Amino acid sequence: MKVFESHKQDDPYRALWLFITEAALNQEKALTDLQQLYKEHHTNEWGWQLVEVFIGKTSANEFIQHIPDSTSSNRELAEHLCEAYFYLAKLSQLQGYTDQAEAYFKLSLANNVYDFIEHRYALLELQLANQAPNIYPPEDGFNEE
Repeated sequence: MKVFESHKQDDPYRALWLFITEAALNQEKALTDLQQLYKEHHTNEWGWQLVEVFIGKTSANEFIQHIPDSTSSNRELAEHLCEAYFYLAKLSQLQGYTDQAEAYFKLSLANNVYDFIEHRYALLELQLANQAPNIYPPEDGFNEE
């Protein structure tokens, strides 16, 4: 992940994925590294607002309230919400709030941004927690319940 991040250090998503993987080993060091990346490379790109939540510069509630301000279309709003809820879920997981994380993963899925990695990983996370919604009907058309 460090190599991936180093190829485009001004990419907030690479910084977040590096943080998420490093935090599995050492949350304190991962946070220090993320703060340093933010300090050195942040721009006005919307994704850096996500990083601000992770480093404690902005609260999750304040961040969510301002998401519509960062969009110019319904599609862009859905994309930002998909990303926002996914990364808030990952942060909640790291903080030990599994119920909150599951709720955020479900909100990420609710935006139906199927081509975003955050959407696919939200579904994977819910499947791993056995909380995945049944989004695909049975092939025979009958409900198995």
